[in-house]
Amino acid sequence: MKINPLMAVGVAAALLLAGCGGGTGSTSGSTTMTVGTGDRGDSLDSASAYVGWSNSRDGIVETLVDVDEHLNLVPELATSWENTDPTTWVITLRDGVTFHNGAPMDAAAVKASLEHAIATNVRAQAQMPIASMTPEGNKLTIVTSMPLAALPNILTDPMTGIQAVGDGINPATDPQGTGPFQVSEFVPHERLELDAYPGYWGGEPKLSHVTVRSYADLQALGLAMQSGEVQVAVQPEAAGLSVFSDTSEFTTWDVTSTRAEAVIMNTASPVTSDPKVREAVNWAIDREAYVSLMHGMGVASYNLFSPDIAFGKTDGLNIPVDKKDLAKAKQLLLEAGYTESDGMLVKDGQPLVLRLLTYPKRPQLGQMAQLLQSDLGSIGAKVEISELTSTTDQMVAGEFELGMYSMAMVPTGDSQYFFETMLRSGSTSNYSHYNSPQFDAALDTLGATFGAEERAKQTQVLTQMVHNDMPYVVFGHSKWWVISTAAVKDLSLRPTEYHLLDHRTHVG
Repeated sequence: MKINPLMAVGVAAALLLAGCGGGTGSTSGSTTMTVGTGDRGDSLDSASAYVGWSNSRDGIVETLVDVDEHLNLVPELATSWENTDPTTWVITLRDGVTFHNGAPMDAAAVKASLEHAIATNVRAQAQMPIASMTPEGNKLTIVTSMPLAALPNILTDPMTGIQAVGDGINPATDPQGTGPFQVSEFVPHERLELDAYPGYWGGEPKLSHVTVRSYADLQALGLAMQSGEVQVAVQPEAAGLSVFSDTSEFTTWDVTSTRAEAVIMNTASPVTSDPKVREAVNWAIDREAYVSLMHGMGVASYNLFSPDIAFGKTDGLNIPVDKKDLAKAKQLLLEAGYTESDGMLVKDGQPLVLRLLTYPKRPQLGQMAQLLQSDLGSIGAKVEISELTSTTDQMVAGEFELGMYSMAMVPTGDSQYFFETMLRSGSTSNYSHYNSPQFDAALDTLGATFGAEERAKQTQVLTQMVHNDMPYVVFGHSKWWVISTAAVKDLSLRPTEYHLLDHRTHVG
């Protein structure tokens, strides 16, 4: 992780914020802190959707296995994990760990927590084919229904965050995790109050209290940071970061993430089911122009995975597109059977219309969508943009051709996460409706492949299939960033995006 004070960008945003007063910062030596973030929703159950990511950032919940800044697996609540045969794992738990209610974290409690995660989270159901779990003291034996080499990686996902469950415990409102901070009050969509947990196994937290405030939009979050309402702002709008460039007052923390910005192509649509149409769209993507809208927090890419990741290298891959080329894009559409008529491309008497979805949570995606609309329009394709609070329902229903999307591709340190989540036939998040028996078979092979080198080779096989079929086209890789007052110390940012506060974090 590097700390990188930003140079001035986004002059208009700077002028907008300049009239709101300077940040007051934190009092040196304070044991309390206020963090600003996006809307935290109405549940604190780590097993629900992606709530675990927020709980992990806030130091409420921890996982059995963790991922370090280099995406290597490291112990957390488990001290070791041993694969005794292709379907059996023996997990040894850390001694002396207690939940926030004082109950010991033993193998029986971990089993109950994982069962709750699998029952609650559709991703856990899809990724964790567990046949049985047998607790014995501080050892948990997990038997999977098929070889699952990536199980330790899956156990780093905060959806599997270990929490006490059972009678009298409501994880949605009062979760009992093992982290350095415990919940004292929760007002959905407004704020979360956290107290230091005195029994934390890693040592006494330096902060006694943390308030986490929810903000409906990124601009409001930036204003709160500048006014001093919060001392930490989690990923405020990139266009307004120049107002925090005074390093005597603010610190910009950033880390190269595994996140990628992409265009999802609906392979089940009558229009984009044609490979030539998908390739044409790929040639029309202006990667350099798109990432310029990320104001230094992204780089253009033609590959699925970041080159900073071991299996993100392009050696041996045949990447079909290497630049923006609208002439090539138009030629492919003509080869697909479209003809020109009054400046429009038509086929069977119907104009070429592409429904493009985007969402406001990441404002730059909407701006990128407009650039794509303009470029495709210049060669005769009509692009209709719909900005929705959530595009999930329309994508699941297949009511689109193109979708702007941002995703942390490798938050568990392993490529199987992305392939299973986004491209496995029948996956609830397979928004491209990609259905390839060959791909699924290759993914099964990856699941049963042990050893980093062999898994990297199989990842290349799958990556090439995605490049060939183009259901998911990456155009940039981004950073994850946080702004704090200069007095805030020891935030913990990693490429995973689900680390932030720990027992060392302090002010002054």
